[in-house]
Amino acid sequence: GLGIPAEPLFRSLSITENSVPGSNGKGGGVYLTTCSDGTYSYSTNFRNCMVTNNVSSSVGGGIFINSGYCYTSTISGNSASSFGGGIYMSYGSIQQSEITGNTSPKTAGLYSNREYSNPNNTIKYCTISSNISTGTTGDDIIGGIFGKNTDITNCVITNNVGSYGGVYRS
Repeated sequence: GLGIPAEPLFRSLSITENSVPGSNGKGGGVYLTTCSDGTYSYSTNFRNCMVTNNVSSSVGGGIFINSGYCYTSTISGNSASSFGGGIYMSYGSIQQSEITGNTSPKTAGLYSNREYSNPNNTIKYCTISSNISTGTTGDDIIGGIFGKNTDITNCVITNNVGSYGGVYRS
């Protein structure tokens, strides 16, 4: 037979009102990770999707990105009980997307935690707005974006609520 390796692509999906229970739930709506055919690894691509009103019992209420890319999507109305009400990203890129109206105690909009630089995570041409961190204590109560080893370019970041409303980079 013929085997043609390719990166998985999810396009034009509506993912709504899902939940991940348990103490370590990740990605209430979507969990993106690397796929492998035994020889090569491929990151998952996620395009033109709506991810709304999902709940995670831990991180990434809307989307948990272990390794992947999110383009031209809307992530709104999601919640997580810890970090990343909208998105929690370990490694990847988010471009031309809207991350709005998400909640969590710590970093409501987008939590980008790349452990190692080179390459950094990237956030480009996005709107991050009206996300609300519901936490009351600690330094990590951020409405918009927490970014570690993260490049943020040409984004609109507005009306986010937390001890640090817009962006916190470490």
